[in-house]
Amino acid sequence: MVHDSDDQLIRDYLKQTEKELPDDGFSARVMRHLPGRADRFVQIWTLICVILGVFLFVHIEGCQLLANLMQRIGVALLDSGILQQNPLHLALLSTLIAGYIGYKVYSDVVK
Repeated sequence: MVHDSDDQLIRDYLKQTEKELPDDGFSARVMRHLPGRADRFVQIWTLICVILGVFLFVHIEGCQLLANLMQRIGVALLDSGILQQNPLHLALLSTLIAGYIGYKVYSDVVK
């Protein structure tokens, strides 16, 4: 293929014309100032926040709160009569019901 031979020609030319430039430690100084250390701190902080969030979610029984929320939204949709106006709300209601039933089945299995 012509493209591959062109790439090889360019690589060969660059190898022939390549010369070392003295940097007097410039590269090492630049590498020391790159944000690698800050990235580690952000990763550790994110991990701590996720662990804390999961702990709090379990501690305040977040699954039960979400199940109650889904139940209330479903009841509100049924009571409002909005399901007759927009069929997408019916899809939302069926998703909420399926989620609530799934939670109940899951909580019965876990107990």
